[in-house]
Amino acid sequence: MSNSFANLESLEKLFSVCLETLEGDEFFIELARLKQLKKLGISRLKPKHGAALCTSIEQMNKLQSLAISAKGEDFLELQSMSCPPVFLRSLCLRGRLTKLTNGYDGARLHFEKGYFQSLKELALRMLNGLNRLTIEEGAVPCLEWLSIGPSPYLQELPWTISRLNGLKHLDFHNMPNSFARRLVPSKGTDHWKVEHIPNVVFYCTNGSMQSNVYKLGDPRLLQELH
Repeated sequence: MSNSFANLESLEKLFSVCLETLEGDEFFIELARLKQLKKLGISRLKPKHGAALCTSIEQMNKLQSLAISAKGEDFLELQSMSCPPVFLRSLCLRGRLTKLTNGYDGARLHFEKGYFQSLKELALRMLNGLNRLTIEEGAVPCLEWLSIGPSPYLQELPWTISRLNGLKHLDFHNMPNSFARRLVPSKGTDHWKVEHIPNVVFYCTNGSMQSNVYKLGDPRLLQELH
């Protein structure tokens, strides 16, 4: 493993890397050598490898796209990442988080002012314990696309969503009906938070596992919510 990336230091894309059978940290030592990486995708990450992965990522100054998913019901251990990549434009986290450097403790996810200044795409998928999302003014200012869910305990969006003027697309996956009702036009108490966003979409899976897609304002969405 020690020479696995010896001739690949100019590599810019590395994705669909499954770490299910990985045991030691040698892979991450080598991964840190790929300082030209712009796109990285890691799947089935085990908790014991979280710190080593964070150390590698912190050395990738050119990284623009990052996707990390956990192994099964394992937690994503990413709390040791002290500084996210400066030029990161796309971030996808899938799994269960214990704590993240921007304030996640299993129930709350906090994006602080000044964080992710270049980020345009953010996916917060399958964060099952999330019950509060906070985005400070000045965080993710360039965000254009946001995807959330399923997060069965999240009841509302932060008010600062209304200040993300560049946000063009917002989609939700199997969110609680009470969450969705707050966003519907006219009757929804939180509709003002998303009324500036051109595309707000709900993905709903019914009992037969059929997925239905509704744009905000679609009468069928109201029927689905009742």
